[in-house]
Amino acid sequence: MKTLASMVKSKDSERPLEGLKVYVTHVKEALIPHPSGKSARERILQELLELEKEGKLGVEFIAVQRGDRICKSIAPLSGYC
Repeated sequence: MKTLASMVKSKDSERPLEGLKVYVTHVKEALIPHPSGKSARERILQELLELEKEGKLGVEFIAVQRGDRICKSIAPLSGYC
C-alpha cells in the first residue's frame, strides 16, 4: 500500500489513498485454533486496521461475509444492486 501511495498524486498528501476501499473476500481458517481465540478473519482484519492506523494512508478495509453484495450504485446499473 505504501508503494501504491507513493505513485498516487493526491490533493491530501497526508492520506494519499483516501477513498480506496479494499474488500477482504476470502480468508482460509486455520486447522488449529489461534491461542487468542480469534478467528483468522478477525486477526487479519485487526492487523490490516493496525497497519492503516500506523501508515495513515486513507485505506478502508472491509471484511465481506458470505452473501454480502459489493456494488456501487451506478445509474444505468442501479437495478442490479
